[in-house]
Amino acid sequence: MKRALLGFLVLLVACAPAQQATTVVIDSTFGDEATLTFVQGGLQFNPGSVPALGTIVVVQGQALKTLDASSPCKPNADSTELSCELGDVATAQTLGLSGQNVTASVSYRRTGSNRVYLEIAK
Repeated sequence: MKRALLGFLVLLVACAPAQQATTVVIDSTFGDEATLTFVQGGLQFNPGSVPALGTIVVVQGQALKTLDASSPCKPNADSTELSCELGDVATAQTLGLSGQNVTASVSYRRTGSNRVYLEIAK
């Protein structure tokens, strides 16, 4: 019985509507006006009207590589993850990158708060 329930839960989480619903819940719970979106040739983080502090973008996928020699992104050993420490961000920043099956998230804080915000690329 436990195996059947576990299998059902894994199947539920793996389906696209459940993944999209999970993203919406995370954004509405931990996010704010900032956005993280895929654009032609990369990924763009826009902090909105207030600077984002201590900004870190994590990109996961296959065959990831940066398209800019001065990129703040550092790959792991097998090129399945890029960690991009952007620091304090006041205006939209675009990270040039390529890869397959790419997902991305960004975490940051706002002035006057220790709360950590999280956005996920849609």
